[in-house]
Amino acid sequence: MRVSVTDLDQLRYYQNSDMELGDLLARLRRETPPTRAMAAGTAFHDLLEHSAEVELVDVEHQGFRFVFDLDAEIAIPAMREIKVEKVYRVGNTDVTLVGMVDAIEGGAGYDHKLTARFDAERYANAIQWRAYCDIFGCQRFTYNVFVAKDEGHRILVRSFEPVTFWAYPSLHRDLMASVREFVEFAHEHLPERFEQAA
Repeated sequence: MRVSVTDLDQLRYYQNSDMELGDLLARLRRETPPTRAMAAGTAFHDLLEHSAEVELVDVEHQGFRFVFDLDAEIAIPAMREIKVEKVYRVGNTDVTLVGMVDAIEGGAGYDHKLTARFDAERYANAIQWRAYCDIFGCQRFTYNVFVAKDEGHRILVRSFEPVTFWAYPSLHRDLMASVREFVEFAHEHLPERFEQAA
């Protein structure tokens, strides 16, 4: 069964919010069209991936105008957009955990986030950074959080808030608990995931 790192975080978000089950299932089945915020985030990721080629001041990219109004030194590692897969065994099920890390350098992983509000606790609770630390053997993982305001005609990037988390002894066990939880959820609500794997 293939499961994206994002799927694990979607399930966790559902469990701790008032999201309807139908909305979660639509997201997990990739039936939900991207919102403007999601499309802007995708464009922003692509812009950062090619940031060595442009100066980040006032840039038109993929239909969005990003205006950077911040005083920050932003170092983007050279190894970018690395797709990864790793198989984890849960009972009789092989779970292929898949993801795309934005950057890797030495023993550190990085992910870029474009958001309207900085919430460090949200990132601390995420499965994503734990998964990438486990998959790559990283000692630390940093979210490069860019706080922005969508003004319609432009997206004003107002601050840069990097937040770093460190690997810890029970990280693998915690990740496996999330993977196991997703498998149990899928048995009940996403039987097609197992049919695809057969």
